[in-house]
Amino acid sequence: MSDPYQEPPEDFRRWADDPENVEAADRVMAEFLAEEGIEMVADLFACRGLQQQGTAERWMERLRGRFERWWSAGRPRLVDSPRIAVSDATPAAEREARALLASNLPPGAAFALTHRWRKLAAGAIEPDGWSCDVYDGRASAMGRGETPVAAAQRALDSWRDFVTGTRVDLSMAATEESSTERPPQLNAPSAAKVADDDAGRKAV
Repeated sequence: MSDPYQEPPEDFRRWADDPENVEAADRVMAEFLAEEGIEMVADLFACRGLQQQGTAERWMERLRGRFERWWSAGRPRLVDSPRIAVSDATPAAEREARALLASNLPPGAAFALTHRWRKLAAGAIEPDGWSCDVYDGRASAMGRGETPVAAAQRALDSWRDFVTGTRVDLSMAATEESSTERPPQLNAPSAAKVADDDAGRKAV
């Protein structure tokens, strides 16, 4: 349960960038857009050149004011507006990485895409690229990159190297095993001849 007496954060942008606050930040901004979005867009559309920065900063201050009022009210849970609903969305780059993995991995293989974060001083965080893990039986692989696609491609390359190397090792092991088998002796007596010799000894 949130503490209604807790002081609001000094940096609204840093608070909104924290993954733990994503849902609350989305709902605060959605409510703001539902009530003032049309006016804001019209204002931004009407300005030109250097006016755009000043206009954007003015609207950011109004959003900050909305956030501070919400915080002072005890941070109540905001419901979806009839005009704007908050829902999870998969970025296009992540969808592209998923498609790349799905089209190159065999049936039964699994993979995971993760957005990495790095903690800085004073509790701040910043993005630290992406990582991708591939699980295909014993052929596990991992890749990292600045984008989901880059991480997926590196994981696929590592997976291919592992699979190819394993197949070569198995082929070489099978060849060595077959080469160590003892060949049959060409001058060894046949079983029928041994049986005839035994019968002759008994007759005598």
